Amino acid sequence: MSCKYFHVRDPIFICYKLRYIAHAANDINRVKYHRQSVEIRSTVLFYPDEDLYITTAIEFSADNRDDLSSFISRIFKCEAKFVSIFYQDLTVEEFKFLTSNVIDLSLHNVRIFVIDEVLFLEEMLELVPNVQYLE
Repeated sequence: MSCKYFHVRDPIFICYKLRYIAHAANDINRVKYHRQSVEIRSTVLFYPDEDLYITTAIEFSADNRDDLSSFISRIFKCEAKFVSIFYQDLTVEEFKFLTSNVIDLSLHNVRIFVIDEVLFLEEMLELVPNVQYLE
């Protein structure tokens, strides 16, 4: 069997960098593939045709605070070392999934929840022991 067979059976796009920007102010909707990177600009939550295996970087920003939680279902695996998240609410499990290999972490107006309580900074730092840069 060739790699083409596996791609047809389980379509997974190996993605070096995912840049996702979903804001009402965007004037166009587009998906731009460049080598092994994908940039999605949209006015609403948009799902790519294939599941994504993110290897190095993810940047996610959206008007709706639960868009990343909804989008995670399209991420097959996330080994990103560089993670930037803007204006999102995440569960602890989602946060762990996205940051398992992170060394550079930027969180802007992000809340991480355990059941119905917001996680404190100290508790969040325990989940990312390899972080070298935190913003």
